[in-house]
Amino acid sequence: SEIKLKKEVLLQVSQALFQGKDPKELAKLISLDPGLVFLLLKYINSAFFSLQKKIKSLELALAYLGYKNLRNYILTLLASHLLESVDNSKEKIKKAISRAFLMQNLCEHLNSKHKDEAYLVGLFSVLTEELPEEELINTLRQAKVSDYVISGLKDKNSFLGSLLSIVKE
Repeated sequence: SEIKLKKEVLLQVSQALFQGKDPKELAKLISLDPGLVFLLLKYINSAFFSLQKKIKSLELALAYLGYKNLRNYILTLLASHLLESVDNSKEKIKKAISRAFLMQNLCEHLNSKHKDEAYLVGLFSVLTEELPEEELINTLRQAKVSDYVISGLKDKNSFLGSLLSIVKE
């Protein structure tokens, strides 16, 4: 069975990360969604991190992940949550994550300091094709996604917008 995440909790966690809330407060927010707790602990204990000992505490998991990784993970979960209701959602989620990593890698090769923003533009780009623009932009603003990322999604002539055009080709 699939885990249904609470959009409101994802948005609140994203806002709290943006505001620099401490790990205790973040853990309290995340605990409002047991599915999110489960996914975070599963993620931190995955082969990707290859830890020596299994992490069982949410606060320890948050400390280990750090703000940047946690924010990217939360926003990735938000994107997949928003894509759940569209046709071929699994394929579209894979496409979004592929674009995100392609955008990030392109930025690294161009020695751009915007690789995190590029990741998010790639990630949310699939949503621009699936959701009404206003709904998407409002959700991204609620999640405290930067205007730089939003302009990368809306403006094909911006730096991130032009990279996205290349990635889409």
